[in-house]
Amino acid sequence: MSHMADGDSLIEGTDEWTLVPLPAVIAARLSQPSYHIFSEQNVRGEIFNMHAGDRLDPIAFDGNLLLMPMSGSIGVTLNGVARTISAGSQILINPRITFSLEAIEACALELLWMPPFAKVTRANEGNET
Repeated sequence: MSHMADGDSLIEGTDEWTLVPLPAVIAARLSQPSYHIFSEQNVRGEIFNMHAGDRLDPIAFDGNLLLMPMSGSIGVTLNGVARTISAGSQILINPRITFSLEAIEACALELLWMPPFAKVTRANEGNET
């Protein structure tokens, strides 16, 4: 396992497993807007650190996406329907469902992308990212 930034030294792993002490890693990397905590053949784990009002414009992902706030609250709009999720909750977004995010308050949001590098399309432009 390679270590790229402060907080990564807290992550343990082998070819068989990865252990991420999320509260410690999140605290060590608060200054980074986003970072990967692992990326494997079938799943990629990423943390978004967002300030109140930060937004992710509408996108659609060609795989499953699991969103889990580790702290704070985030507004998720799925095909025009808005809901709020807070730390301790999670939401699974199925393939090709258009969604956007807006931080209601400062939050650390974990995203699990499955598969890790499926196509992401910006809904308002129809462009791949």
